[in-house]
Amino acid sequence: LRGVKPIPAPDNMLQFVQAKREEVSADLDLAGIPFMELPPTLPDRLTQLVPFSVAVELQCAPVGRDQHRLTVAMLDPTDAAALRRLQHVTSMTIFPVSCDESALHSLLTHAW
Repeated sequence: LRGVKPIPAPDNMLQFVQAKREEVSADLDLAGIPFMELPPTLPDRLTQLVPFSVAVELQCAPVGRDQHRLTVAMLDPTDAAALRRLQHVTSMTIFPVSCDESALHSLLTHAW
């Protein structure tokens, strides 16, 4: 690997990770996918729509409903296979939104 220089790790890794998250968030904004701040808990009327095992598998959480449309916060809101699976499981139109990874993991630590 001649001529290849290693990239030095930033002095403050936390700032580096935050900058990368903001970069990914900006990319999703450009793709027209909104970002949502997640609540600390979800109402039962939403959690009963998506089985907990499916939410953990697909890394998502139901965060809103408007008639036959379910808003779902996802780590990868562009994952077409996950969107199809959610639509099949819920029999609803899925409206994906992006979210903070740590907030989503916090919601997925307690089974519903």
